[in-house]
Amino acid sequence: MEKGANNLSFSQVLNGAIKSVDQLQHVASEKQTAMDMGISDDLTGTMLASQKASVAFSAMVQVRNKLTSALDDVMNTAL
Repeated sequence: MEKGANNLSFSQVLNGAIKSVDQLQHVASEKQTAMDMGISDDLTGTMLASQKASVAFSAMVQVRNKLTSALDDVMNTAL
């Protein structure tokens, strides 16, 4: 490991990623609400925020599926 690198646990990294996805979804929701109420006319920014949140959520689901699959493989390993 490199000198000065953060020694974060797996759960800390995972929690950070989940919070990041949650934040992206909140931003997208706020922009969508502003558009719906006529407060904002930034359609491009709203669509970009929505797509960022969607891609981040999809990536998080894929990571979850891979982790679940890996755990199943470990649990099914014969000792």
